[in-house]
Amino acid sequence: MALFCHRYYSQFILIGRLQNNRIGTFVMYADNILLLAPSVTALQIILWVCEQELDSIDMVINAKKSSCMRIGARHEKVCSRISTLNGRELDWVDEISYLGVFIVRANKFKCSIDQAKRAFFVLRIVFLPKLVGWLLRKS
Repeated sequence: MALFCHRYYSQFILIGRLQNNRIGTFVMYADNILLLAPSVTALQIILWVCEQELDSIDMVINAKKSSCMRIGARHEKVCSRISTLNGRELDWVDEISYLGVFIVRANKFKCSIDQAKRAFFVLRIVFLPKLVGWLLRKS
């Protein structure tokens, strides 16, 4: 029960702190956080706010598993580096996976289904013949 309460308590504090800044927003599910900001500067600020709140409950952002991506008319422009409070820089990437959905850098918000197609293709090509063979042997 303590972990359950702790997690929800931390989410409410983080929600309040980020909403008070009014410079960006976020999506949170379990231990996954997606920060959304209208500019690179705003993203840097809400990252730091998020880190401060997580630090107050003894949690940290894993810079190795974190990345940045730009969506919009200037998505091809080189962006300033985003860094954590302890100086670790986050990479700018062309694609981000959030809860199994692949979001792609583009002029407008765009999701990729390439991973799902590949998984379906593997299923169809590799496993379906094995399943049919197994079923034929059983009958």
